[in-house]
Amino acid sequence: MVALVCVGCSTSSLHGHSSTGTTAKLTPVTLGAPVTTTSTTTTTVPPTTTTLPKTVAGSSGGLSVTLTVDPVRGLAGQSVRFILQAKETHAPGALHYAITYGDGGSGSLVTPSVCKAGPGKPASQVWNVPHTYAKAGTYTASVTVGVNCSPDKATASVTLTAVAS
Repeated sequence: MVALVCVGCSTSSLHGHSSTGTTAKLTPVTLGAPVTTTSTTTTTVPPTTTTLPKTVAGSSGGLSVTLTVDPVRGLAGQSVRFILQAKETHAPGALHYAITYGDGGSGSLVTPSVCKAGPGKPASQVWNVPHTYAKAGTYTASVTVGVNCSPDKATASVTLTAVAS
């Protein structure tokens, strides 16, 4: 009589669960006969460390901001790309931003406070801002955009994770 024996199985894998980094295989054996086992190389697959970009938005008056973070979960020490998109539909003037990364770091683009009289065409701007999180952790990044000649300010915030490498 032949039976199938699971070589390398744990109790949890016998109940339909598998453990990360384990290799198991069914081996036919003849009941009552000596069993020879061989070693199996186990490869540990690291947990997923990157995820798709995440986009959040905020607005106030005629001003809107969209913040995209790529990746929203990545390795500590890996560069994270922040894409800031601002649009003002009511006031002419230069757009500017201030960003905090949640780890004590920050950045900004300051513009001169020069205003034009009268209506102007809508302003829009896109900035690509890289940042690296040195330590593993969960961080909240926040960007505020503004436009000269207007009291409007729009803010968007996102939570992201840096995992140990």
